[in-house]
Amino acid sequence: MNDTTSTHSPDPRTGPIRKILIVGGGTAGWMSAIYLRRRTGCQVTLVESPDIGTVGVGEATIPNLIDFLHSLGIDEDAFMRSCQATYKLGIQFRDWIHKGQSYWHPFGLCGANIDDLDLFHFWLKRRLELNVDQPYCAYSLQTILCESDKSHRPLGAPPVVNNYAFHLNASALAEMLCTLSVQSGVIHRRENVVHVPTAEDGSIASVALQSGERLEADLYIDCTGFRGLLIGQAMGVDWVDWSEMLLCDRAVVRRGPVDPTMRPYTMSTAMDAGWIWQIPLRDQTGMGYVYSQRHVGDDQAARTLNQYAGVDPESAVRYVPMQVGHRQKFWHRNCVSIGLSSGFIEPLESTGIFFIQRAIEDLIEYFPDRRFHPSLCDQYNRQLTSAYEETRDFIILHYILSQRDDTPFWRDARNVPLPKSLIATLEFYSHNGRILESPRHPVFRETNFYHVLLGGGKIPQRHFAKADFSDFGAVRELLRCIDDKNQTLARTLPSHSETMSWLHGG
Repeated sequence: MNDTTSTHSPDPRTGPIRKILIVGGGTAGWMSAIYLRRRTGCQVTLVESPDIGTVGVGEATIPNLIDFLHSLGIDEDAFMRSCQATYKLGIQFRDWIHKGQSYWHPFGLCGANIDDLDLFHFWLKRRLELNVDQPYCAYSLQTILCESDKSHRPLGAPPVVNNYAFHLNASALAEMLCTLSVQSGVIHRRENVVHVPTAEDGSIASVALQSGERLEADLYIDCTGFRGLLIGQAMGVDWVDWSEMLLCDRAVVRRGPVDPTMRPYTMSTAMDAGWIWQIPLRDQTGMGYVYSQRHVGDDQAARTLNQYAGVDPESAVRYVPMQVGHRQKFWHRNCVSIGLSSGFIEPLESTGIFFIQRAIEDLIEYFPDRRFHPSLCDQYNRQLTSAYEETRDFIILHYILSQRDDTPFWRDARNVPLPKSLIATLEFYSHNGRILESPRHPVFRETNFYHVLLGGGKIPQRHFAKADFSDFGAVRELLRCIDDKNQTLARTLPSHSETMSWLHGG
């Protein structure tokens, strides 16, 4: 009998992913390393340059990061102490509509959903029919806590609300995740990458180090920032430029003194050619002026930031270039770009770390084998493109609602070409008070849009008809109860500074 057993070796292009190589450290690299190591069990190696530093002047997040920490079993209090973090319940926008005027964008539901509708629709019905002028955000517990500098958790107890986020030192976060990653088995290499050769089909073949060593993997993760060393320089994936719609293209940053009030929110203050953030950390206040180089020079931007911070106008600062847009493909062949190498939108709504998290979690959802089937890559790219476009529209919204006419920047920012998707959203909202949401995993919900639209004074022509189907007398009583409950709860909670003193040990 003839032996029919095959003697051929397995096709190296098939089979499961075994080895992952991440190029670049920082927040993107180390979030990717620990998550991929713990979720996939693959061998994960991270190579980062010893010559590239991080800014470390404070970064804000949105609530999604809570799920990321919990999914990895990271204790939230320990994380906050490691990152000098404070809580964030929302954002206050100052001088964006008119000088001297401010509005809130808090996290979470505003009050409650009523008969499966956002409270907004009943608030609007009461405003239009009864001329009741109580602000929509007045029903938000987070807004009430922000206005009184209160914490959302009692001392020594869990939070009483689930929708909150963090102000943190991103450099400290990267260091903490580096330690946890190495403990989990991630191989850490501190070397410069000098060359990224590609195969005949355009995929990454290996990564060449300065030492002469070549590292090979099944899957490559590009966390090299705007350089896009793998996805851009080696693989030639182009960048989609949004600089004509979002004008700010640079930031000047510095550390400021500790804020003794320890406000539980980020402050965004509109300036002549952009806006300044203030992020209160436990040991400093992170500050940065995001601006358009077409409207102000670097030296003047630095002086403006220093004067705002109350320090010597000529004191040292650091400049950070910003490239607004995203890759045409986030995932191409055997390479996935994560962090700044994949895309960037100015940090007005604190989405930087969110996009890292979304990219990693979506990669796990569509995790490939070594064939890298195009259907997986295509769906991944569609989902991230949708998330970036949705966020782009939401950020543009802040600018076009402004009624400032005092500087060329604000006149130009208000008159940028609008994406068709944003035009459709505004028209839909104007006629029935609804928001066109992404069908899958929206970044921002209806409630988020309502806070910003109302902050800019944009009221729909009519309320959503479905609000008429509810017992409006019962709704009015429910609104009163929500208001009373929020005010009562706020009075029982400690100040945010008290909570931070307890958490950080004085």
